Amino acid sequence: MVDDASLSVTQLEETIRKKDATIAKQSAALLRLLDENQEDRASRQNTPSIPHEPKKSTKLPDPPIFEGRDQDLDSWLSRMRNKFLANGDHYPTDPLQIAYTESRIGGEAAKHIAPRLRATALNRFGTAEEIFDYLTQVYGDPDRRHTAQRAYLKLYQGRRSFAEFWAEFQRLAAELDYNQTSMIDDIRFKLNPSLQNALVHVPDPTDIYEFARTCQRVDQRLKDIQAVQARVERRNPMTAADGKAATPQTTTVKPTTSATAKPPAPAMSNRPTHPDPERETLLRTGSCFNCKQQGHRAADCPLKAGKQIHEMGAAENDLPLPQSRSEAPC
Repeated sequence: MVDDASLSVTQLEETIRKKDATIAKQSAALLRLLDENQEDRASRQNTPSIPHEPKKSTKLPDPPIFEGRDQDLDSWLSRMRNKFLANGDHYPTDPLQIAYTESRIGGEAAKHIAPRLRATALNRFGTAEEIFDYLTQVYGDPDRRHTAQRAYLKLYQGRRSFAEFWAEFQRLAAELDYNQTSMIDDIRFKLNPSLQNALVHVPDPTDIYEFARTCQRVDQRLKDIQAVQARVERRNPMTAADGKAATPQTTTVKPTTSATAKPPAPAMSNRPTHPDPERETLLRTGSCFNCKQQGHRAADCPLKAGKQIHEMGAAENDLPLPQSRSEAPC
């Protein structure tokens, strides 16, 4: 039994030594990984970081090229300013903005700004706003308010739709800085008569925009009614707009006298030539064989009919008179 116990102790000691060796190896590997991690951190701290560039804004569409008086300067200036406002990161400096502005100007307008864009110019443009101000002096309206006032006084709906009229009315009112009270006083009298009649029972508005929506609905209904009436008239053109049948126009044909009437032209046919030259001539001219006059044939000749009546009268005169009963032979 002593031998068995000694053997067991020996085996346990061997197992412990193996486990101690494994633990020593794992500890050495762990220490090596810790050293590598520390070296990696140190290298990262010594390496300078690369700055991250921010993403640029989405570019807006380019405004149209401005060439002169035939274009709306105010609209073009608004689009240019919004371009620089929304895409300022694309044009961060004045030279970039000036270069872009020059690329959106052409024609006569480009000739106006060219002298002040030269490098040798004494009063060279320094900013894009200076170019905008210069173009406003050349192409802008020097009396915008007076021009808008004249257009406002002449503005009436007429045949146009209310939507088109309302858009122009708002533009001019904004140009003149009119308040709602002034706009309400004017808009009723600028509508066309049909729309005014349709709104006669609508109370006086207190809100111009609510009144405009009412006008737009009524105007659309009037147009729908007119479209239906037009379709009905096209389908039945003899029916008038008030539902009554239209009176057809009659034309009077004036009779022509025999003196002015022209004889009908003889019909051309592939007939054989008449052996008698005189009758051939009468046939070509459409004349009568009997009286040699145009306008009838020999069968219908009035002279021939008169001659026949005369002959019949003469024949009757040659007949014996009828005897009375008293004179009758016994």
